[in-house]
Amino acid sequence: MESAYQLGVRPVDAPTGKRLPPAPGKRFPSPRPAPTPLPEASCPACPSGNAGPITASAPCSVLVRESGGTVSISVADPSRTVATVRVTVARPGYVTADPATGVTVLATGPSVQLLAELGGTQSAARTVTLRTSGPAAAANAVLLAPVQDTYVRDGSYADTNYGTATILTVKNTNTSGSGFSRRALFAFDTSQLTGKVRRAVLWVRGVVADSGGTETDLQAFATAPGAWQETAATWNRCPACCPAPGAALGTGRISTAADWVALDVTAAVTADPALTLTVGRPAGRVGLAVNLNSRENAACPPVLQVVTTG
Repeated sequence: MESAYQLGVRPVDAPTGKRLPPAPGKRFPSPRPAPTPLPEASCPACPSGNAGPITASAPCSVLVRESGGTVSISVADPSRTVATVRVTVARPGYVTADPATGVTVLATGPSVQLLAELGGTQSAARTVTLRTSGPAAAANAVLLAPVQDTYVRDGSYADTNYGTATILTVKNTNTSGSGFSRRALFAFDTSQLTGKVRRAVLWVRGVVADSGGTETDLQAFATAPGAWQETAATWNRCPACCPAPGAALGTGRISTAADWVALDVTAAVTADPALTLTVGRPAGRVGLAVNLNSRENAACPPVLQVVTTG
């Protein structure tokens, strides 16, 4: 038995800030009676809010389907502006989730709560399927802002500090002292984390800014802990990341179309609460210049997503 509705989130009128009338719903009747039909909800990109049984923390589209003792939830961001979004679907009875890329189920019970990783998907949906039996799915998710960030540059700029910059530029030339090699540093305070770290992702938003091409790779590095200040760090005064950036972690692709890049840094999040990460080109590869938003940038600053269990 399956019944479904299509619902629309009520968008906001930009000039007035008032919610517009809801889009007309369309029902697809089931050939059998449905005592508690679950809407099949499609929410156009909109500010955070709710529609029917769905609540979202950021602009997104949500599609919910129920059939044969399972419910599938798909989340997408047509606007390509969101890195992660929390979605709650008020539907009880589902307890366990199938493994799903880019989706973490945070809680089940009276409602399903999940975290969807939407950055860099180019509007593609993340989907998870839940079932009525099996071990209960549960996790915690924390989003941490950097406590410091900056970038450093070699050559004649090796003593220049860029700690207050709103843009962090990275590039690798595989040469010494050219003045074109740059790396970004991020510091996080992870002391509030509890439980076992299941997944950690550094989200950075940026764009290729180089006449030499349109696409390149970024990589995160686990930088050795050490004291540094964003308003004082330079290529010559940052032994933690120069000349070697540290142990290689996750990679991501970036282009001339501004977007989020997800860099898996799970291995770097340890018991040490002072976490420093370096972002640049994969070691040994010559690459294009990339501009990343810094924490001083009001539009889409970097964030560390950490999922824990236990």
